[in-house]
Amino acid sequence: MRGIRPIRTGPFRERTRLHPPLHPPRHPPLQALACGRRAVSLLAQTVFRPAAQRLHWWPLAHRLSKAMTRRSNIRAVHTDSGPEHLTAPRVMAGTQKGRGSAQVRNPAAPSAAAPSASIVVISPANEVLLLRRIQNGTFAAAHVFPGGNLSSFHEDGLIPASDSAERHVDGPAYRLAAIRETFEESGVLLARPRGTSRGDSAGEPAADERLLLQVPEDIAGAGRKQVERKEVRFVDWLASVGGEADSDGLIPFTRWITPPNLARRFTTQMYLYLMPLAATATGMKATADQTEVSAAECASAATWVQRAQRNEIILFPPQMYILALLAPILGRSDGQMADHAGERQRLAELLRQGSGPEAGQAWAELVISPRMLARLPDGRTALRLDQPGPELRNSGRTGDLHRVMVVGSTSSGSPRDVQLQSRAEVLDAIRAAAAAQAVRPEGKTRL
Repeated sequence: MRGIRPIRTGPFRERTRLHPPLHPPRHPPLQALACGRRAVSLLAQTVFRPAAQRLHWWPLAHRLSKAMTRRSNIRAVHTDSGPEHLTAPRVMAGTQKGRGSAQVRNPAAPSAAAPSASIVVISPANEVLLLRRIQNGTFAAAHVFPGGNLSSFHEDGLIPASDSAERHVDGPAYRLAAIRETFEESGVLLARPRGTSRGDSAGEPAADERLLLQVPEDIAGAGRKQVERKEVRFVDWLASVGGEADSDGLIPFTRWITPPNLARRFTTQMYLYLMPLAATATGMKATADQTEVSAAECASAATWVQRAQRNEIILFPPQMYILALLAPILGRSDGQMADHAGERQRLAELLRQGSGPEAGQAWAELVISPRMLARLPDGRTALRLDQPGPELRNSGRTGDLHRVMVVGSTSSGSPRDVQLQSRAEVLDAIRAAAAAQAVRPEGKTRL
């Protein structure tokens, strides 16, 4: 064709005679983006130059966008809804005590989610037990609910296979592991005398402290160490002291699945457990194991939320989500047992209502795998909570359709300024900000 010189190829440094208007950018960072592969150029006459420039800059813009996405520690993945959305890599930390840092991987091939369980232990005064992780461990200095991974030693024969439908459903293995891990980490033993049954009161607090297993402190301390070191199976130790795990007292309350872009993933069953209202209940003498936990403390849910919002403590989204739901209900009375009982009645109403304002989903069926929804005008990130994760795609189960989690800076690896907010209100704020940006300062609409 007349007017077109031959196509020239080769690495960038060998291209010393490229036509100036078509030359890749001379700024080194942009050169790295523009020239990651062998350079190809059309040395055309002037009439073809604008078209060739557009062909050159579109790939450059695409690479620049991808580089900025990687630099902001956010990955693009496909969700069930079709279009691409962004996921925040560290939003699931704090739901288990697996070792190692949060490493990002290719979301097209997510790793298998390891099973784990955690308990929100509610004290006789309707306060919530939180454990502070050690400073130099996984999720350093974060406050978490007691819990951890299912163990092939302690829960042998009960753990669902990775490809089983029961892997992401409440079951005996999850309940036993949750009670065992709570005992190991905090010393709180959620067990009852062997042969006793809750009967119709399953899923409710024990009406009397005597329904809980009473074990002398020295025997419980020795057993705690033996169970943690895998010197004896938890169920065998319980049997030796005349007890069994109070699995019927656990109330399933959401499941959390790590987003698919993380190398270490977990499917974590969360439970509520209400201790007896008796003021002398001995089962709440929580102590840190000083191995993975440095402190154990009970406080009202509202107090925990306020401390996190002042950035005095670190709460990851699963903890903030549950505490924010409990804060308006529990631990707000003046200490009278009758008032505590009234608060628990309101909690029972929340459990009956489900997660939505009208005929909401049952909390036991809620499965949440946080995904990025949008970057807010103030720089914080809104995480959508309605996705159940790739393992449960097309299963009919969903997450929370009515709320989102707003997370501030994660530069230190831990979330700051975490808040649970209404999804509708956040979406309205996003739309308002987008509309404001579409108008120039002088009032002219941007084309």
